[in-house]
Amino acid sequence: MARTAAGTIFEKPEGSGRFYARFTTTRGRKTIRLVTCSTQEEASRRKEFVAAELERLRNGGHEAHADKLLELAAVADETRLARIRKGVDAILTGETKPVEPATPLTDAAPSFREFAEEWTSGRLHVRFPDHVKQKKTAQEDVYRLKAHVYPVIGELPITLVRLEDAERVMRKLDSTLAVGSRRQVAQLIHRVLSLAAYPARLIEASPIPEGFLPKPIASKAQAWLYPAEEASLLACREVPLLYRLLYGFLAREGMRRDEALLLTWNNLDLVRGTVTLEENKTDDPRAWVLGDDVTRALSIWRDSYCADVPATGRVFAHLDQPLDGAHLAAALRTHLQKVGGVRAELFERTARRAPIRAHDLRATFVTLALASSKTETWVCDRTGHRSSQMLNKYRRAARTAAELGLGWLVPLDEGIPEFAAVRATTVAAAASEPPPRQVLAPAHESGAADVVTARDRLVGALTEAVRDLMRAGDSAGARIAINTLLELASGEPRDESATRNDDPSPPARVDVATQGLTVGKLRR
Repeated sequence: MARTAAGTIFEKPEGSGRFYARFTTTRGRKTIRLVTCSTQEEASRRKEFVAAELERLRNGGHEAHADKLLELAAVADETRLARIRKGVDAILTGETKPVEPATPLTDAAPSFREFAEEWTSGRLHVRFPDHVKQKKTAQEDVYRLKAHVYPVIGELPITLVRLEDAERVMRKLDSTLAVGSRRQVAQLIHRVLSLAAYPARLIEASPIPEGFLPKPIASKAQAWLYPAEEASLLACREVPLLYRLLYGFLAREGMRRDEALLLTWNNLDLVRGTVTLEENKTDDPRAWVLGDDVTRALSIWRDSYCADVPATGRVFAHLDQPLDGAHLAAALRTHLQKVGGVRAELFERTARRAPIRAHDLRATFVTLALASSKTETWVCDRTGHRSSQMLNKYRRAARTAAELGLGWLVPLDEGIPEFAAVRATTVAAAASEPPPRQVLAPAHESGAADVVTARDRLVGALTEAVRDLMRAGDSAGARIAINTLLELASGEPRDESATRNDDPSPPARVDVATQGLTVGKLRR
């Protein structure tokens, strides 16, 4: 007499919530993963259901259908069991034709997880480059899929995923999860199934209907850092240096978080102080001039901490290990809590406010730039925004910053103590150099050798000071700086009366601004 298909269940690994069932049929022992069962009780009920239906097939002489029954029962949720039972009824009454021996499950369609990993890994882009773009947010998507989707439907064959399965994922989401986060999970399910329909052609059409995605809510209050808060963050040595550099870079250059994390040294020209982004979220290559303080800070980081990193290496990485972008928001909040004097509202979560994220450093840049009267074009060149509408949500905060007179951020190479120390050492070393024997060649002499000395650096600094003083309207200060420059050029003290006249602007103003006379040529 043939053995009954009573079956056994087991959990592997123990405590994982992954249950399996093993049954004995005329074809041998079969083990299936009970994908939709997450408790011992659910697994026991499923085992009893399968055993009963297998017994019915065996008694009716239709055990050839056993493998198909096991395949369907392994991935079905409670609502589909009645349909499976009706299928067995149809077989027993002769309403279906005998099936060919089933192929092993390993040769069947890929699971939802396997196909989704084809997408997030970029392999799907390689197969279908005209229809599947390279993933730019793969790290975040992988995190959400592993946390919310794979535990529920990851092992389901992609061909068997239905709307009910997607709804089951959404029901299992934590009730405290923000609407925006719930929407992102739903978008991932929708995207994977759409790709399975085309271009992969694994299913005829996506089972996800229009209207499945949770409705977006109105924008929440935008978080941003005050300059004083950001300065305290940069100065806090309890926060790892690499994080402080990244935070300061994002707040001063407006780059997207993922763009910065993918930035390599060959994207930067630290001699000219420029950055070039050819691949980004909007597929719109852009380049701009970095802030002088940012260029100096990155130069110190390169020379003092990343000297052995190749040009293709990541800028924001330590020992060739890039920062974890998926948890950067939590890291920023943790680091801000180490700093005193930070507004409590930055950590609040309410219906109208979200706690500060790494993305809000970009909001800090836009807010303070607009408050400092920077043009939309200047801002968009750096952020990649494509319209004024995208910037409008920052204007109210920008008006607040302007009314408070917050100003711009502290220079990055001065705000980070480690970098300030390096810069101070460099300046002290330059000042201690002995004066050169040779005198700077007169501007009219051609072919004179350029000698980079401490005196040259002093000339450059004084020239910049002249420009700053004239822009500030300080004519008297500008005259003093000009006299000092001319003394350096001639080697003799200069009578200040030579630049005095009734015109409040000194005669050399145009010459300095245009570098048309000796003062401008001194820097060459």
